[in-house]
Amino acid sequence: MFYITLIARSRDALPLASYISDDDNIGNELSKLDKQMKALLRNSANRANVGCYRSGDHLFYYKIFGNVAYLTLTDTDSQSNLVFEYLNVIKTRFTNCDFQIDGPLRPYSFLEFDSQIQDIRQDYIKKCGNVSNTKSNLSQVYVELNEVTNITAKNIEDVLRRGEGIHDLDRRAEAISMFSGKFKDLSTDLNRRASCIKIFVLIVVAILFSNKICLCSLMTFRSFTTYRNFHSTKIYYTHNKNNMKFSKVYITSYVRTPIKSFQGGFNTIESTKLGAIVINAALKKIDMNPSVVDEVIMGNVLQASCGQAPARQAALGAGLPSTVPCTTVNKVCASGMKSIMFATQSLMLSHQQCIVAGGMESMSRAPFYLKRSKIPYGGGKIEDSIVKDGLTDAYKLTHMGVCAEKTAKEYSITRQDQDNYAEQSYIRASTASTQGIFQKEIVPVINSFDKSTIYQDDEYTKFNPEKMRNLRPVFDRDNGTITTANASSLNDGAAALVLASENFINSGNLSPIAEIVDFCDAATDPVDFAIAPVFAIEKLLKENNLKKEDITLWEINEAFSVVVLAITKKLNLDLTKVNIHGGAVSLGHPIGISGSRITGHLALQLKKGEFGIAAICNGGGGSSAILLKGVNV
Repeated sequence: MFYITLIARSRDALPLASYISDDDNIGNELSKLDKQMKALLRNSANRANVGCYRSGDHLFYYKIFGNVAYLTLTDTDSQSNLVFEYLNVIKTRFTNCDFQIDGPLRPYSFLEFDSQIQDIRQDYIKKCGNVSNTKSNLSQVYVELNEVTNITAKNIEDVLRRGEGIHDLDRRAEAISMFSGKFKDLSTDLNRRASCIKIFVLIVVAILFSNKICLCSLMTFRSFTTYRNFHSTKIYYTHNKNNMKFSKVYITSYVRTPIKSFQGGFNTIESTKLGAIVINAALKKIDMNPSVVDEVIMGNVLQASCGQAPARQAALGAGLPSTVPCTTVNKVCASGMKSIMFATQSLMLSHQQCIVAGGMESMSRAPFYLKRSKIPYGGGKIEDSIVKDGLTDAYKLTHMGVCAEKTAKEYSITRQDQDNYAEQSYIRASTASTQGIFQKEIVPVINSFDKSTIYQDDEYTKFNPEKMRNLRPVFDRDNGTITTANASSLNDGAAALVLASENFINSGNLSPIAEIVDFCDAATDPVDFAIAPVFAIEKLLKENNLKKEDITLWEINEAFSVVVLAITKKLNLDLTKVNIHGGAVSLGHPIGISGSRITGHLALQLKKGEFGIAAICNGGGGSSAILLKGVNV
């Protein structure tokens, strides 16, 4: 392990480039190494140009070539030949860079060489690891050979002892054989006598009780027949799931906030506050008393710094009683839809009668992360929680956009295809806004900072078709197809739905919007997350004996334009029925609410008897889908 690698000017010990590992315990060694380096270079005339000596629990290797010294700090069990070879490679690379080191320089003037040190270090760590593994394997083989020897010796002793025991058993067996012959003759005689007695008894019983025997035989036969029939009933009885009675579940209210741009109109409002606003508005929309709500379930992805139990904060902020239980759901982009699914399960089983479900997200207020550890020399690494927890594949450590580029190549979806679809999404959203369609679901928000009223979405108002066609790809700058215009954006917002059982609706004289018929989840390889909804949709159609032609409207979340294009291509869907009022590309994608937004919006668009499916992909290769049936006249 190479903990510290340093390149310095030999005449004055000025550090030129370095690499320091992230090990928390190595920080204290850095100052020691600095002092030792300076002492070494001051006495370089009296010291060999190549050497190694111990420094605490580590070894300090160095090589001096003319005006440059190369030094590294390693484990005590490092192979010296590999370490010096490592320093030689660094010296060769540094020399080839042709850096000017003679003039006046600041410390660490050649920071750009740090990455090369890191690459060389990784190669030699592997070499050292292979050597170490070989030694470890040989040592293990030696130990196992000793164990085999010991076991073999014990087995030989055991075999000898067993041989003596077998010989003793053989002698006893001969004696037992003699006695068994005598007992055999005696038992044969007893069997003959018993047989005679048995025959005699049967004859006497048959003569004296023949009538009673017939009656008992008849009763016995009937009893046996009854037992067989009863037992057969148990064997062939099966429980039919279709006969189970689930309560029907309905959406009775749906509202959402306007969806605002990143660092835009909602940048001063916490996600829990946005959640409280929509919960309160959803109940007021149908004149429902908050005290009748049995539970609140809200999706929220970027929960860092939100405080404990975000859903609970939103519920109490909306004026619900403190006795109402609350749950926060994180299924990445599908969080809002999964909250609806959890609520539906509880209502179907009659565990609850009325539940508020939805999602809330403030991507503008998501914090940066700094690991809780000693900050090493040169500073620590700060991570963006949006990228870390919301937009990065945790398995390949790549952005979701990189995964989407892979889908575009596999399904032959071009940049032009995606730009055309994105433009259509913007036009549909803008038209829907002009026609007042979104006003039926949007609840205005008062900004407490400047007391302004926010009532309109942002993204589709900024659309520029000419600029969109000239944007450079984001994830593959040379050959990519995904841009900031044909992908969804970072946004803030919240959405809430009021779900109720059939009994609750009848008793409260409520007017439902749509029935939640069924729902399901599906998953595939994380890198193929974009097409995961295909499997959820196919499963939903099959389990409900429906065809895609039976579905009037589709809401498929537009995480990227390529997501919708790949899914519709795979399922051969009619694009005129998909996202008829735009989607996340043109409206925005606050990741915790999108699943609830597309479900609520679909419910408002379905007419009586029409079926609709809302589907959404999520990071990690997952997806969720909900089947709705319109009940509006």
